[in-house]
Amino acid sequence: MEDARLLYDWRNDEDTRRFSFNKEPIRYEDHLKWLEKKLGQDDCLILIFSDNEGDAGQVRYDICDGIALMSYSIDKDRRGRGYAGIMLEMAATLLRRKYGDVTVKAEVLPGNAASVRVFQKLGYLMEREDDHYVFYNKKTGDK
Repeated sequence: MEDARLLYDWRNDEDTRRFSFNKEPIRYEDHLKWLEKKLGQDDCLILIFSDNEGDAGQVRYDICDGIALMSYSIDKDRRGRGYAGIMLEMAATLLRRKYGDVTVKAEVLPGNAASVRVFQKLGYLMEREDDHYVFYNKKTGDK
């Protein structure tokens, strides 16, 4: 909970909201309730990454039936430096240590070219859904 304000600020960042499915700002009180609930769940993993300059970004996994739905955000001062790929690789290692061999799934809006490039560079399988892309870290048949 000591990182609640940091996570809140990242979630409400203008660019983060622009590329989110829910574009509306979140009220801090609602965020605190949501975070407290998430932190109490065994099927949620929230990771915060830092560098020598401070906090760099976060990766969150919500795990259900062998699928880890992933979301991430990068601090606005760290964007464009390659942090996403590094964070996602490190997060995947930590996810496997805690939950075993789960399939990572990420949903990305078409306008979020940076995230599309990151997932493609990491070798994720991309599928097109109605209004967005879905990325998997395994072949579709392995879901």
